[in-house]
Amino acid sequence: MFYLFPSELTVRTDPSGGDLTQNVISGTTLGLQGRNRVILLLHGYANSVDDARKSYGRFLDNLQSQFQSAKGIVTDVFRFFWPGDEKWPGISQLSYPLQIESAYKSGQMLAEYLNSLSVPSTGVIELYLITHSLGGRVGIELLRHLYELKQASQLNSHIIFRGFIMMAAAVQQARLGPGGDLNSGVLLMSRRYVLYSPWDTVLHFAFPTGQTATPNAYPGDHEGIFPEAVGRFGNPRASWTVSQSMYKYEHSDYWPRATTSEPVAQFFGIVIPNRIASSQMLTNGVTANYLGSSAISSQSPG
Repeated sequence: MFYLFPSELTVRTDPSGGDLTQNVISGTTLGLQGRNRVILLLHGYANSVDDARKSYGRFLDNLQSQFQSAKGIVTDVFRFFWPGDEKWPGISQLSYPLQIESAYKSGQMLAEYLNSLSVPSTGVIELYLITHSLGGRVGIELLRHLYELKQASQLNSHIIFRGFIMMAAAVQQARLGPGGDLNSGVLLMSRRYVLYSPWDTVLHFAFPTGQTATPNAYPGDHEGIFPEAVGRFGNPRASWTVSQSMYKYEHSDYWPRATTSEPVAQFFGIVIPNRIASSQMLTNGVTANYLGSSAISSQSPG
């Protein structure tokens, strides 16, 4: 095992490579007990604990430096680690087809852990997920399992499903649309934000092949033949409350780039100041609002 900070959770036995633990391990004795708001960060595949810590740190630093009121949000953030990598970097990058089952089991374990939490003093546990790459599959499997518990009347009724942000989601888009086998879990969340990029070469070239080569994670699972990832074009649009194209983002850009902070702030209801660009000053002296180069497509604010 390895050292965990108080705001960290894990289901991995080693900081690099290794297996799944028997249950969720927390950096504190209480873990998430007593928390009325839980914001979980879920990293993607080929990430060691050190890699994920650095990514999470950059992401949270950017958010707090740009939005003062985000400091209150960060106190409820918990960093989650799951074994989606191998010890050797070259092998780790090629191991993607073998990591789907790990993502599935990690999501299931995290769901069971959340469902076991006692009721806090406020009477509710507000749940938020922020995921990247194959961490999106961890989050989807978490929601799928919680939905199954709900159907079996075994779900902790105090969990309030507030919303998720999926960044560069390495999840087959057809399974999340109406009629898809993973759609019901997705719809538990009231706010469903997807950040995607047509410039993502990993999801363009590697995802379809890797997904096709992936063994089924569980009975009835089907990864498809050269499928399209959610994080490529933001499909299926009907399943999201907001989808946003991230201009010229590559797969690894989401955690470290400062421009990711704006849609995250929007998601949490933080007031975003107007961005005034000098190049957009109109000839009559009236200024135009500048929202950045990423276009927002919103079906409902959620």
